Amino acid sequence: MLAVVAGCASTPPTQTAPTPSESAVTSAATQPSASPTSTAASPSATPSATTTEPAPVDCRTVKCVALTFDDGPGPKTGTLLDTLVKQKVPATFFLVGNMINVDKAMARRIAETPGMTLGNHTMSHPNLRLIGTTKATKEITDNTLLIEKVTGVKVRFMRPPYGSHTKATDAVAKKLGQAVVNWSAGALDWQYNTAAKVVAATMPQLAPGAIVLAHDIHPWTIKAVPTLIKKIRAKGYTLVSLDDILGPTTPGKTYTRGLHP
Repeated sequence: MLAVVAGCASTPPTQTAPTPSESAVTSAATQPSASPTSTAASPSATPSATTTEPAPVDCRTVKCVALTFDDGPGPKTGTLLDTLVKQKVPATFFLVGNMINVDKAMARRIAETPGMTLGNHTMSHPNLRLIGTTKATKEITDNTLLIEKVTGVKVRFMRPPYGSHTKATDAVAKKLGQAVVNWSAGALDWQYNTAAKVVAATMPQLAPGAIVLAHDIHPWTIKAVPTLIKKIRAKGYTLVSLDDILGPTTPGKTYTRGLHP
Protein backbone atom coordinates (compact mmCIF):
# COMPACT_ATOMS: atom_id res chain seq x y z
CA MET A 1 0.00 0.00 0.00
CA LEU A 2 1.02 3.58 -0.58
CA ALA A 3 0.41 6.25 1.99
CA VAL A 4 1.32 9.89 1.53
CA VAL A 5 0.95 12.47 4.29
CA ALA A 6 2.18 16.03 4.57
CA GLY A 7 4.51 16.89 7.40
CA CYS A 8 4.09 19.27 10.31
CA ALA A 9 3.83 22.22 10.87
CA SER A 10 3.31 25.53 9.14
CA THR A 11 1.46 27.63 11.69
CA PRO A 12 2.34 28.38 15.32
CA PRO A 13 0.60 26.34 18.01
CA THR A 14 -2.17 28.86 18.72
CA GLN A 15 -5.91 29.09 18.20
CA THR A 16 -5.60 32.18 16.05
CA ALA A 17 -3.76 32.97 12.85
CA PRO A 18 -0.01 33.63 13.25
CA THR A 19 1.24 37.16 13.59
CA PRO A 20 4.64 38.72 12.77
CA SER A 21 5.25 39.20 16.50
CA GLU A 22 5.85 35.46 17.11
CA SER A 23 9.38 34.77 18.32
CA ALA A 24 12.04 33.44 15.95
CA VAL A 25 12.28 30.19 17.88
CA THR A 26 8.54 29.54 17.68
CA SER A 27 8.51 30.40 14.00
CA ALA A 28 11.45 28.13 13.27
CA ALA A 29 9.90 25.29 15.18
CA THR A 30 6.64 25.41 13.25
CA GLN A 31 7.56 25.20 9.57
CA PRO A 32 6.24 22.44 7.29
CA SER A 33 8.18 19.29 6.52
CA ALA A 34 8.53 17.62 3.16
CA SER A 35 5.75 15.22 2.26
CA PRO A 36 6.82 11.72 3.32
CA THR A 37 6.00 8.61 1.36
CA SER A 38 5.79 5.13 2.82
CA THR A 39 5.73 2.32 0.28
CA ALA A 40 5.76 -0.71 2.54
CA ALA A 41 5.00 -1.80 6.04
CA SER A 42 7.89 -1.61 8.45
CA PRO A 43 9.86 -4.84 8.68
CA SER A 44 10.58 -4.12 12.36
CA ALA A 45 7.26 -4.96 13.95
CA THR A 46 8.71 -7.28 16.58
CA PRO A 47 8.22 -6.32 20.23
CA SER A 48 10.72 -3.99 21.88
CA ALA A 49 13.06 -5.39 24.50
CA THR A 50 11.28 -6.14 27.75
CA THR A 51 11.23 -3.15 30.05
CA THR A 52 9.00 -1.53 32.64
CA GLU A 53 7.06 1.69 32.80
CA PRO A 54 9.34 4.58 33.82
CA ALA A 55 8.89 6.01 37.29
CA PRO A 56 6.90 9.28 37.47
CA VAL A 57 8.91 12.52 37.47
CA ASP A 58 7.84 15.80 39.09
CA CYS A 59 8.68 18.35 36.41
CA ARG A 60 7.93 21.19 38.83
CA THR A 61 11.21 20.34 40.55
CA VAL A 62 13.18 18.70 37.72
CA LYS A 63 14.23 20.16 34.37
CA CYS A 64 12.17 18.09 31.95
CA VAL A 65 12.00 17.64 28.17
CA ALA A 66 9.47 15.50 26.31
CA LEU A 67 10.13 13.96 22.89
CA THR A 68 7.20 13.65 20.49
CA PHE A 69 7.14 12.13 17.02
CA ASP A 70 4.55 12.93 14.34
CA ASP A 71 3.23 11.49 11.07
CA GLY A 72 4.00 7.80 11.61
CA PRO A 73 4.29 4.99 12.01
CA GLY A 74 7.08 5.06 9.43
CA PRO A 75 9.42 2.44 7.94
CA LYS A 76 12.09 3.08 10.62
CA THR A 77 9.84 3.51 13.64
CA GLY A 78 10.91 0.10 14.95
CA THR A 79 14.55 1.22 15.02
CA LEU A 80 13.53 4.35 16.92
CA LEU A 81 11.61 2.28 19.45
CA ASP A 82 14.67 0.07 20.00
CA THR A 83 16.75 3.17 20.75
CA LEU A 84 14.19 4.65 23.13
CA VAL A 85 13.84 1.39 25.04
CA LYS A 86 17.62 0.92 25.26
CA GLN A 87 18.08 4.47 26.53
CA LYS A 88 15.05 4.26 28.85
CA VAL A 89 13.43 7.28 27.23
CA PRO A 90 9.63 7.66 27.10
CA ALA A 91 8.10 9.35 24.06
CA THR A 92 4.78 10.17 22.44
CA PHE A 93 3.82 9.16 18.91
CA PHE A 94 1.12 11.23 17.22
CA LEU A 95 -0.12 8.75 14.63
CA VAL A 96 -1.78 9.45 11.28
CA GLY A 97 -4.63 7.11 10.42
CA ASN A 98 -3.49 6.49 6.84
CA MET A 99 -0.09 5.45 8.15
CA ILE A 100 -1.63 3.17 10.77
CA ASN A 101 -3.45 1.38 7.97
CA VAL A 102 -0.12 0.80 6.23
CA ASP A 103 1.45 -0.76 9.34
CA LYS A 104 -1.03 -1.75 12.03
CA ALA A 105 1.50 -4.08 13.63
CA MET A 106 3.84 -1.17 14.32
CA ALA A 107 1.03 0.90 15.81
CA ARG A 108 0.32 -1.99 18.17
CA ARG A 109 4.00 -2.36 18.99
CA ILE A 110 4.26 1.30 20.00
CA ALA A 111 1.18 0.93 22.18
CA GLU A 112 2.58 -2.18 23.85
CA THR A 113 6.02 -0.69 24.57
CA PRO A 114 6.27 0.60 28.16
CA GLY A 115 6.90 4.33 28.33
CA MET A 116 5.34 5.09 24.95
CA THR A 117 2.17 7.13 24.52
CA LEU A 118 -0.12 7.32 21.48
CA GLY A 119 -1.66 10.56 20.27
CA ASN A 120 -4.16 11.50 17.56
CA HIS A 121 -2.79 13.28 14.46
CA THR A 122 -5.92 12.92 12.27
CA MET A 123 -6.64 10.43 9.51
CA SER A 124 -4.98 12.10 6.52
CA HIS A 125 -3.02 15.08 7.92
CA PRO A 126 -5.02 18.02 6.54
CA ASN A 127 -4.88 21.59 7.78
CA LEU A 128 -7.95 21.54 10.03
CA ARG A 129 -8.36 25.28 9.68
CA LEU A 130 -8.92 24.98 5.93
CA ILE A 131 -11.27 22.02 5.48
CA GLY A 132 -14.37 23.07 7.40
CA THR A 133 -15.78 21.85 10.68
CA THR A 134 -17.60 18.79 9.32
CA LYS A 135 -14.53 17.34 7.61
CA ALA A 136 -12.26 18.32 10.50
CA THR A 137 -14.55 16.56 12.95
CA LYS A 138 -14.44 13.41 10.84
CA GLU A 139 -10.63 13.53 10.58
CA ILE A 140 -10.22 13.76 14.34
CA THR A 141 -12.97 11.33 15.27
CA ASP A 142 -12.18 8.64 12.70
CA ASN A 143 -8.55 8.46 13.77
CA THR A 144 -9.54 8.28 17.41
CA LEU A 145 -11.71 5.27 16.62
CA LEU A 146 -9.06 3.67 14.42
CA ILE A 147 -6.34 3.94 17.07
CA GLU A 148 -8.62 2.36 19.66
CA LYS A 149 -9.67 -0.41 17.25
CA VAL A 150 -6.11 -1.28 16.23
CA THR A 151 -4.30 -0.82 19.55
CA GLY A 152 -6.95 -0.78 22.26
CA VAL A 153 -5.73 2.65 23.38
CA LYS A 154 -8.16 5.47 24.08
CA VAL A 155 -6.00 8.47 23.23
CA ARG A 156 -5.90 11.52 25.49
CA PHE A 157 -3.81 13.86 23.34
CA MET A 158 -4.49 15.36 19.92
CA ARG A 159 -1.98 17.27 17.79
CA PRO A 160 -3.47 19.17 14.86
CA PRO A 161 -1.41 18.93 11.67
CA TYR A 162 0.73 22.04 11.16
CA GLY A 163 -0.29 23.10 14.68
CA SER A 164 -3.36 24.59 13.01
CA HIS A 165 -6.66 24.43 14.87
CA THR A 166 -9.79 26.40 15.70
CA LYS A 167 -12.25 26.72 18.55
CA ALA A 168 -14.48 24.28 16.68
CA THR A 169 -11.77 21.62 16.40
CA ASP A 170 -10.81 22.18 20.03
CA ALA A 171 -14.45 21.48 20.91
CA VAL A 172 -14.23 18.17 19.03
CA ALA A 173 -11.09 17.25 20.98
CA LYS A 174 -12.83 18.21 24.21
CA LYS A 175 -15.79 15.96 23.40
CA LEU A 176 -13.38 13.08 22.74
CA GLY A 177 -11.50 13.71 25.99
CA GLN A 178 -8.31 14.86 24.28
CA ALA A 179 -6.04 17.76 25.20
CA VAL A 180 -4.56 19.66 22.23
CA VAL A 181 -0.77 19.37 22.40
CA ASN A 182 1.54 21.35 20.14
CA TRP A 183 5.19 22.11 20.88
CA SER A 184 7.80 24.62 21.97
CA ALA A 185 10.87 23.23 20.15
CA GLY A 186 11.13 21.83 16.64
CA ALA A 187 13.78 19.42 15.33
CA LEU A 188 13.34 21.04 11.89
CA ASP A 189 13.75 17.59 10.37
CA TRP A 190 11.45 18.60 7.52
CA GLN A 191 14.10 21.15 6.53
CA TYR A 192 17.37 19.36 7.29
CA ASN A 193 18.19 15.87 6.04
CA THR A 194 21.20 14.98 8.15
CA ALA A 195 21.30 13.82 11.76
CA ALA A 196 23.90 16.41 12.72
CA LYS A 197 21.78 19.30 11.46
CA VAL A 198 18.68 17.99 13.25
CA VAL A 199 20.59 17.86 16.53
CA ALA A 200 22.10 21.30 15.97
CA ALA A 201 18.69 22.79 15.21
CA THR A 202 16.99 21.26 18.24
CA MET A 203 19.41 21.95 21.08
CA PRO A 204 19.28 25.80 21.15
CA GLN A 205 15.47 25.69 21.45
CA LEU A 206 15.42 23.62 24.62
CA ALA A 207 14.28 25.00 27.96
CA PRO A 208 12.77 23.37 31.05
CA GLY A 209 9.33 22.09 30.12
CA ALA A 210 10.12 21.87 26.40
CA ILE A 211 7.99 19.68 24.17
CA VAL A 212 10.05 18.67 21.13
CA LEU A 213 8.45 18.05 17.74
CA ALA A 214 10.17 15.53 15.45
CA HIS A 215 9.03 13.05 12.81
CA ASP A 216 9.65 9.30 12.86
CA ILE A 217 9.07 9.13 9.09
CA HIS A 218 12.51 10.63 8.41
CA PRO A 219 15.53 8.27 8.55
CA TRP A 220 17.87 11.12 9.48
CA THR A 221 15.72 11.84 12.51
CA ILE A 222 16.00 8.22 13.64
CA LYS A 223 19.79 8.51 13.30
CA ALA A 224 19.80 11.79 15.25
CA VAL A 225 17.92 10.50 18.29
CA PRO A 226 20.80 8.71 20.10
CA THR A 227 22.99 11.82 19.93
CA LEU A 228 20.06 14.05 20.79
CA ILE A 229 19.30 12.00 23.90
CA LYS A 230 22.94 12.16 24.99
CA LYS A 231 23.18 15.92 24.50
CA ILE A 232 19.86 16.64 26.19
CA ARG A 233 20.91 14.66 29.25
CA ALA A 234 24.33 16.34 29.26
CA LYS A 235 22.51 19.66 29.67
CA GLY A 236 20.92 18.39 32.86
CA TYR A 237 17.48 17.61 31.46
CA THR A 238 15.38 14.56 32.28
CA LEU A 239 13.50 13.03 29.35
CA VAL A 240 9.92 12.34 30.38
CA SER A 241 6.48 11.45 29.08
CA LEU A 242 3.78 13.96 28.17
CA ASP A 243 1.91 12.89 31.29
CA ASP A 244 4.85 13.93 33.46
CA ILE A 245 5.66 17.16 31.68
CA LEU A 246 2.05 18.33 31.41
CA GLY A 247 0.61 16.94 34.62
CA PRO A 248 -3.19 16.73 34.71
CA THR A 249 -4.65 18.07 31.46
CA THR A 250 -8.02 19.50 30.44
CA PRO A 251 -9.67 18.11 27.29
CA GLY A 252 -9.91 20.76 24.58
CA LYS A 253 -7.25 22.98 26.16
CA THR A 254 -4.07 23.72 24.20
CA TYR A 255 -0.62 23.01 25.63
CA THR A 256 2.68 24.02 24.03
CA ARG A 257 5.05 23.73 26.99
CA GLY A 258 5.05 21.66 30.12
CA LEU A 259 5.67 22.08 33.82
CA HIS A 260 9.05 23.45 34.87
CA PRO A 261 10.87 24.59 38.01
